[in-house]
Amino acid sequence: SNMTDWFTRFIHGTILLGGYRVSNESNDTLCFTSVDDVASVVKTFALSKSSSTQQQNASTYHIPVTIKMKTAKFMKLVQTSDSLVGRVVRSFTKWEWKSAMNDLPETNPIYPLRHYYAENGLGSCEGHDHVETTRVLKHLGCVANGERLRPYTSVEVDRIVSYIIQNSKVLDSPRGLSLMRH
Repeated sequence: SNMTDWFTRFIHGTILLGGYRVSNESNDTLCFTSVDDVASVVKTFALSKSSSTQQQNASTYHIPVTIKMKTAKFMKLVQTSDSLVGRVVRSFTKWEWKSAMNDLPETNPIYPLRHYYAENGLGSCEGHDHVETTRVLKHLGCVANGERLRPYTSVEVDRIVSYIIQNSKVLDSPRGLSLMRH
């Protein structure tokens, strides 16, 4: 993801704040598609020789959601990421979060989007309709067809945190931190 993406901004901003808030720890869910799965879908469509693929009822293909997990669980993985290298990121109380949002400096990546997060922090990021695309991809034998969902792993979240720290213009990279490759 790019550094100006809303989700990247939230993680980046919470690292700077040293804390985060999720709105409803028991029910909020994040839905994503990993870049590996996106590549698999694009490859499947690009290499498909079937003229029937071009004649499908779906006029627009939506990349399937392949990663789904509770918002609180995702942020716990951010909080425990090895790439934080001594930084502390903890769960804020509602009042700590409101205070942090009220006093948020313009240099914090959350700043342009603070009105979305000011009340309750990060909530759900629901997936989109990809039923037709899933049907076509299943027919074409694509593994990343959206039928099986999985959570992010701690290794993947650590890679995200590492990327954000490495590419931050306002966070100093700790010595010894190197971008994790996969």
